[in-house]
Formats: sequence, C-alpha cells, structure tokens
Amino acid sequence: MDRDPPGQRLSDSASVGGTTLMLPVSELGALPFAGEGHAREGDGEVVGNALELQMVVEFRVDLVKNRGIGRPRVEPPDYVMPLVSASPRLQAWQDAIQNCSDG
Repeated sequence: MDRDPPGQRLSDSASVGGTTLMLPVSELGALPFAGEGHAREGDGEVVGNALELQMVVEFRVDLVKNRGIGRPRVEPPDYVMPLVSASPRLQAWQDAIQNCSDG
C-alpha cells in the first residue's frame, strides 16, 4: 500500500467539535482544503465508500512553525491520535509511535 500524502483521506470518528487537526506543511503557499462529510463510515476509509452529506463547518487555521510533525494527527480534548497508513502493519505501528513523539 502506498502512503497517501499527509492530510489526504482523513476519516476517523475522533474528529468531533473542539478537535485540533495537526497537518505537516512542506510547500510554500500551501492552502487548506476540506472535502465532503461522511455521515457513516469506518475509521480510515477501509472499504473505500461512505454515506456522504453536505456540511456547514467553521474552522480556524493557525500556522505553527517548527512543530516538526511528519504525519497528520488528531488532538481531541483528552488525547493525541496519529493518523497513519502503511504496509506491513509493523510499519504503521512504528509510524504511529514516531508521530506521537514528534513536536
């Protein structure tokens, strides 16, 4: 499985109101983009399909320099959750552990 570029295919049930999404930015002038909402889907788009819906959202973008994260992560109020995709599974575990210790 090829890894998606950081920030693509971020589907997880932890992304609720008040959650911080941290994305690494490596391109000068990069802009945020939000895709469709999913009313029902498993974490991580494992099957590749979902029940999509229209959303009205409000978000704020802060540029945090020198944070040093290599992969996206979701930070709900009570914990940090790395978002990784890799094969073999051991590589995904290693990426997740590394992602939690960055920054």
